[in-house]
Amino acid sequence: MIKKYLDIRLLPLVLASLFVIMTACNKEEDSTLSTVNMNVPAVAVTNFYLRADNKVLANLDSVFFSIDLENGVIFNADSLPKGTNIEKLVPVMTFSSTIETATIEMTGGNRLTGTSDYKTNPTDTLDFSGDVRLTLTSSDDLSRTYRIKVNVHKSEPDSLTWGEMAYAKLPSRTESPRCQRTLTDGSTVYCLTEESDGSFTLASSTDLFSYNWEKRTVSLPEGADPESVVLTDNKFYVLDSAGRLMQATPEEMAWTATGETWASIIGIYDTHVLGLALRDGIMCHAHYPAGGDISDPEMKPGFPVRGHSQTQNIENDWSTEPTIFLFGGITASGETSSSTWAFDGDSWIEIDNGGVPALSNATLIPYYNYRKTSTSWIQTEYRVWILFGGRMADGSLNRTLYLSYDNGVNWRTAPDKMQLPAYIPAMEHCDCATSGIHMESDLADAWTRAAVTPTGMRKIAYDIDGYDISWECPYIFLFGGHTADGRLSNTVWRGVLERLRFTPLI
Repeated sequence: MIKKYLDIRLLPLVLASLFVIMTACNKEEDSTLSTVNMNVPAVAVTNFYLRADNKVLANLDSVFFSIDLENGVIFNADSLPKGTNIEKLVPVMTFSSTIETATIEMTGGNRLTGTSDYKTNPTDTLDFSGDVRLTLTSSDDLSRTYRIKVNVHKSEPDSLTWGEMAYAKLPSRTESPRCQRTLTDGSTVYCLTEESDGSFTLASSTDLFSYNWEKRTVSLPEGADPESVVLTDNKFYVLDSAGRLMQATPEEMAWTATGETWASIIGIYDTHVLGLALRDGIMCHAHYPAGGDISDPEMKPGFPVRGHSQTQNIENDWSTEPTIFLFGGITASGETSSSTWAFDGDSWIEIDNGGVPALSNATLIPYYNYRKTSTSWIQTEYRVWILFGGRMADGSLNRTLYLSYDNGVNWRTAPDKMQLPAYIPAMEHCDCATSGIHMESDLADAWTRAAVTPTGMRKIAYDIDGYDISWECPYIFLFGGHTADGRLSNTVWRGVLERLRFTPLI
């Protein structure tokens, strides 16, 4: 059980520092902050937590509460799960032995109202669904009132939510495009669609949330498969009907030959295109542009020749070379693969630790998730990969989401709260983009501020300007995808992990 204590010997120094900071903040005149009472230590609450009650919530006594002596607020910055019953809780608090009365007043609650004397009845249950105030009075007639706030999430923080109205049509020129390919260079998203009349549209956007697109008609090399196009170093690459590797910039879309002839395109490694090519009758790996330290070994048995996911970059601290991985696909023998393949520039390594079925044309989504790292209320943020969609070996489409916390080495079924809702169909050949949506909040409310966070390091960056905080909330955008009948789904779905929309703890 983790308890947090505020050393009362440090209070004069802390409060004096706060006074200097407050004076320098130039907060507007209607500020709710008050001048610090230098006698606060005599009537300070030095520790607060809730008594354990597994009927309410496991590890309830380990929920971290901040004590804001300056504003007289006691609060849990990391809210309790949605639906937690806070109408019958027993607080445990510590204050000076010179306190003569500790009166609790409850108003507006669903179950209880009235007053309670904490010194004589410390085990009384309190109803925190309304307003709860604690007033401490010392033997020398000093008095201090605290508002005690037990925050509860209004939505499920670990739910991956897809609002039913949070979708749009593909940015095509016709109502029924045949196929699509969506790619991003990090700042611009490109959506290439083949229209119902056989023409092609290239749409580009730098603002997915407002869904503004610039569209123009473009051409592809003869026989090129739009769903195999890749993007790197401001160039599109695709194979024509003769297997020639062709390139074009998004600005000009004038296709030229690279001089390479391949059997298929694998994906992107750093700024190189990776593929498979026949060399003296042997299928080997290939890369373009040539050169560098990249190796082109013979293709290993079991490597997918088509239908694998897009390649994704692996982020880690122990490799000096870029590393990528992909999942699933169809092998040269026609079998559907359940393996993850990783490439570090020198060799391809196959990993198959189970946890996910064999799939072709599945989608890899880079994202975030949170996990408890102890029995206490400590949530740690992790970079994860979501595996979505794809066709299983029996020919049916997969609609289960899988998670990997270790770059595809191990997979597990995502929690029910992250699974797709029924109104999103099972799909294959679906593309995705993650885009940061600018969000803002106000830190003026005392219970949304914390000097330290009990939830571990937050990787989602935020900026603070006075009492305003802003951050880029990463949303997932799913583009197109073919449904069970083989038709292109003319939709773009938008989803987000609810926790990432909450004001960051600072």
